[in-house]
Amino acid sequence: MVLQIIFTDDQIRTFFEANGFEVEDREFGQWSKNTHRPAEWMTATHPAVLLKGRYVKARDLFNRIAEKQMRKYLAPVNMEARRNIEGEFKQMTICQSTSTK
Repeated sequence: MVLQIIFTDDQIRTFFEANGFEVEDREFGQWSKNTHRPAEWMTATHPAVLLKGRYVKARDLFNRIAEKQMRKYLAPVNMEARRNIEGEFKQMTICQSTSTK
């Protein structure tokens, strides 16, 4: 399943600042992936979160946090989820057994 939600840099910045983290614009670099010429070092400015003395791209950190939260929300591991799985399985087996007759 693919779920895509787009957040702006301002929304991501607000999320981290509301949770008590310092966010500032920092310059990050990476090698370009050119196919017909040599790779070159490219820099771009992105919002960054200060964590334990290191700066991390806010968007990358936010994506990881959001993905973990969505997995917890969409696929919880608890007794209610177990009952739902067993109930759906029972319904599926009932439907399959009646369709084969």
